[in-house]
Amino acid sequence: MNRMSIKIGLFITTLCVSLNSLAQNNNEVEVNVEIELEEVYDIKEPEAIDMGGSVLWASFNLYAEKPSNVGIYCGWGDPTGNLRFQADNPNEENYIEPEACLAMYGGLEPAYNISGSDIDIVHRHLKNGWQMPSKYNFDELHDCKWELTRIEGTLGYKVTAKNGNSIFLPAWNNEMGKEYGVDVAYGCYWTSSICHIYMSSDVEGAYGAYFFNFVYTPWWLKTEDYDLETVPVNGENFLTAGDRWAQLMIRPVKPKSMSK
Repeated sequence: MNRMSIKIGLFITTLCVSLNSLAQNNNEVEVNVEIELEEVYDIKEPEAIDMGGSVLWASFNLYAEKPSNVGIYCGWGDPTGNLRFQADNPNEENYIEPEACLAMYGGLEPAYNISGSDIDIVHRHLKNGWQMPSKYNFDELHDCKWELTRIEGTLGYKVTAKNGNSIFLPAWNNEMGKEYGVDVAYGCYWTSSICHIYMSSDVEGAYGAYFFNFVYTPWWLKTEDYDLETVPVNGENFLTAGDRWAQLMIRPVKPKSMSK
């Protein structure tokens, strides 16, 4: 396996976003965001696994060292992996207005699929043909066999293709079920695909791949926060829209034409 040290210097200066829709007293609202980032990355290249679909899947997450590591959490369309802005809670210090936030995460008018582009963090950091998986790529895993398991203490799903090959997707939160004495696996992974659905902040989201092995009942429908029930052996997995500033995991893929 190859190990690459990639020095990325990124200077974004005076990002101005006109928020006409948020005009107050007929005055234009302007948000200025200035960021200076310079990091040295040491990233391990994964093995390429053929799951029988159109791409090869990485054997572990971006910035992980092995399959049991979760790797990096980052927002959609953030090529640095360092941005932590959000537009959900105005009371938090990292809050910025939704339009300004979108400008940081993919831009105001991103391409439908950013895989392989300059704002694809996998393409920018890992190189060698690796890129973010698209919604279609994750769709191809839906018919695989999903088995809840642990690897080196990390809860997640072993996904086995019809050709016998498999990958392990670690869960995002392994603590949720402790008070119930059960294993609860909840995983969230970004795809490279934009979703033309407006999220909680009335802004356009991006597709994320989510998997879980429990049934969640919102607190306003039940006196208990979590309602854990038996689900099929393969668990539940689906693709849905998420706010682009959400911090999710990433599992790289590469085209089969670049397997050598």
